[in-house]
Amino acid sequence: MPNALASTLAANRERFNSKFAAARHYKPALDGDAFADLLRGLVAPIVEAVHALAPDQTFAATDALYDLTLDLLAQDFLGPRSRHPLIASGWAHLLPKFARHIAADPRAIVGAITNALYNISTTPGARPGEWMRDMLALADHCPDSETLLKVGQILSWKSGLAHYRAAALDLCETLPPAVARLTLGFPADSSQPLDSVLRRLRAHPWHRPTLHPSRSTPELGIVARLGAFRGFGGLFIAPPLVFTSGDHFIVTDGEGSWLLTADAFGATFHRTDAQPSTGKTKSPFTIHRSGEVSGPNGKQQFPELTQYTSAAANETTLAVTIPHSHSVHLIAATDSERG
Repeated sequence: MPNALASTLAANRERFNSKFAAARHYKPALDGDAFADLLRGLVAPIVEAVHALAPDQTFAATDALYDLTLDLLAQDFLGPRSRHPLIASGWAHLLPKFARHIAADPRAIVGAITNALYNISTTPGARPGEWMRDMLALADHCPDSETLLKVGQILSWKSGLAHYRAAALDLCETLPPAVARLTLGFPADSSQPLDSVLRRLRAHPWHRPTLHPSRSTPELGIVARLGAFRGFGGLFIAPPLVFTSGDHFIVTDGEGSWLLTADAFGATFHRTDAQPSTGKTKSPFTIHRSGEVSGPNGKQQFPELTQYTSAAANETTLAVTIPHSHSVHLIAATDSERG
């Protein structure tokens, strides 16, 4: 082990040995060798990085990381039986680079990053590699740990956790403007007003902010095909039907129901007991049996939607299911701003 961790453990041997003994009392199968390997391979570089920047925080970082590692190993989130290898990868690649922020609040930062890695790695269709890359790129631009955690939440949305969208846009307003622009994908000194960018993102879930906004007229298009047969790793045991619940979509296969959230950055399904709306939902969309869709930007023919089995719409999106398919088709106005 590098000196910082080894020295701290040796100087506080009784304290740390007691922690391990207590954990093993409740989890007799806890593997001491696996724990030692994690301390050497994952924890030591993080503690060393903290020690290099803030020596007075070496003990606090060691104490927090020791506890978290012990807890995650006991639950098989770390170690040889881990069901979530992205957590170890994230610790190895991200945490030494976040030493300044970890020194400020070791338990909160490491705990939040670990939770984010878990959520992204367990959400089908999310892009954890993208999240890690962007977190590394933005960490040095965050003046404090609170800003880093807010950036992490926004990037979780941009990496595929569509249900975070509203909260992420609210968080953008609380960030320093330069950091908010960078997080959304603009240069820090971009001339585009942040408030107008956020207004457009709130109003149009299929909009992606770009440096050079398109002047083309948006056209209707299929923006996503979501869901799959459970036998092939999807959710649905039978071809689903879709309904609205307020501004949201409910998808059911007759056995279960899911709340569907989707936008330009991804889509998520969540088990729900919500019921379809009884009233008519305000929407500019209509669909005909011929597969012709009318929307806010004219009409478009979609031959694959002929003889659809169900359709539901809100102000921005039309959701359609078709016979013999386990997918939900989403139609919305698109333009060249969607990458």
